[in-house]
Amino acid sequence: MDKIRLKIMGLSEIVGLEDIVLLVLVDEAKVRQLIVPCERNMRKELQMRMMDKPDLSNRCLEVTSKILKDQICEFEVVITRVEDGQYLAEVREQLSGRVYPIRCSDGVLFSLINDCPLYASRNVMQFESVPFQPGSSKVALPINIITNEMLQTSLNKAIETEDYEMASQLRDELMKRKNNKEGA
Repeated sequence: MDKIRLKIMGLSEIVGLEDIVLLVLVDEAKVRQLIVPCERNMRKELQMRMMDKPDLSNRCLEVTSKILKDQICEFEVVITRVEDGQYLAEVREQLSGRVYPIRCSDGVLFSLINDCPLYASRNVMQFESVPFQPGSSKVALPINIITNEMLQTSLNKAIETEDYEMASQLRDELMKRKNNKEGA
C-alpha cells in the first residue's frame, strides 16, 4: 500500500459541539492535513502523551506497550479509508503481517504510546486531506468525515441560526447517505 507518514499537529474544538474534538494530522512536508473528529475523552488521553507531563508508566496502555516491545513486535498504524463518515484505521504488525482494525483516534493514541509510525494511505490523503495552513485558527473539515449525528446537530444549528444554504447542504449530505445505505 502506498502511504504517507503523518504526525500530530494538535487538537482543536468545534464551536457549538462540546462532545467532539478535532485531531489535526499533517504530512511530513507540512503541506496537507487530515482532520479526525474524536470524542472529548480522547483529548485528555492524547494530550497526556503529547506533553509527557505525568508519569504514565504504570497505566494499562503503557504496560501493554512494554509487553509488546519485549515480544519484539514492531507496529505501524495506517488510516486506510473513510466509511460512513468515519476514518478507518489498522494496526499492522510488521514481522507477522497481521492487521488489526482500530478506531482511527485509538490508532493515533496507539501510535503515540508505542512510538510507532502513523500513516495515511495515499488515496485517503488525495481525497480527504486539505491544505495545511500554519497558524490558522480555522480548519477545513471535509463533510464526508462527519458522522451522521454530527451532521444532524449541525443541521439543527444551521436552521436555528437561519443559515439556510448550509442547512440545505447538510440535509443533502444526510439524504445522500441514507439513500446509499438503502441501496447497499
